[in-house]
Amino acid sequence: MRHGCPCTSAETHFELLEAAERAQATVRQLSDQLRWFLDTQVRSEDRRVLELVRANQAQALGDVAGVSLVAEIDAAAPAIVQVVIGTY
Repeated sequence: MRHGCPCTSAETHFELLEAAERAQATVRQLSDQLRWFLDTQVRSEDRRVLELVRANQAQALGDVAGVSLVAEIDAAAPAIVQVVIGTY
């Protein structure tokens, strides 16, 4: 009702449509904010998990005593090996 006078059904319908649009805009804004918050939380948790994995890897590699983790290559080119198969 505007200014204390009774509204027509068309005015009431229009006011309800406006209110529904405002409510929908509010829901959309809240959904966007919730999505942003959850995405931020997931990224934070992912970073924490990676930190824990790296810490565990570093500890596991540090616990291996007397093992060299260096790879070595014997030659810069492949060696040709002749295989002799005996006659039957």
